[in-house]
Amino acid sequence: MNQLVFINNGQPFTDSLTVAVEFQKEHDHVMRDIRQQIAKLNEAGEREWGISNFGETQYQHPQNKQWYSKFDLTEDAFAIVAMAYTTPEAMKMKVRFLEEFKRMRNQLQPATVEDLIIMQAQSIKDMRQRVDTLEHRTNKAAETVKEIRDTFLFRDEDWRNKINGLLNGATRRLGKSYRDMRTTQLPNA
Repeated sequence: MNQLVFINNGQPFTDSLTVAVEFQKEHDHVMRDIRQQIAKLNEAGEREWGISNFGETQYQHPQNKQWYSKFDLTEDAFAIVAMAYTTPEAMKMKVRFLEEFKRMRNQLQPATVEDLIIMQAQSIKDMRQRVDTLEHRTNKAAETVKEIRDTFLFRDEDWRNKINGLLNGATRRLGKSYRDMRTTQLPNA
């Protein structure tokens, strides 16, 4: 049996890869389901909750060594995603996951007040790192938007090459092909 829940920065998590394997779904379908749930949270005004419970990251595929996106999920995020899976087998799997989250939480219970303070400090540090990462991504996106705007406004003879360069760079960073990128819907900024 695969490990369903793991410890990440002192907190129990699972990830989209584990959910895909255990629920016998394609990983890209699980990623689609997660993105749909995040979009619904944003529509409901729960963007901050989504950010603190769904952590998009990357993993390297063991066979082709390419980098792909995945999500780390807190117990609450897992519950929201898993609600959509309703077959009897899925219900059994949800129970297994939730029992494993509970077991991990019990293992992580602090023994002393000092342990609790250390855990809280680590949590604050982790959250600050996530905020810094988001700020960095936002700044990079703003720079890219400015570059695209400037390219379209000035339309020099090299503007198509500049646009292609931007798109090719974006596809490389996302670990996708240019063809895949053309059909990818990007989230609203």
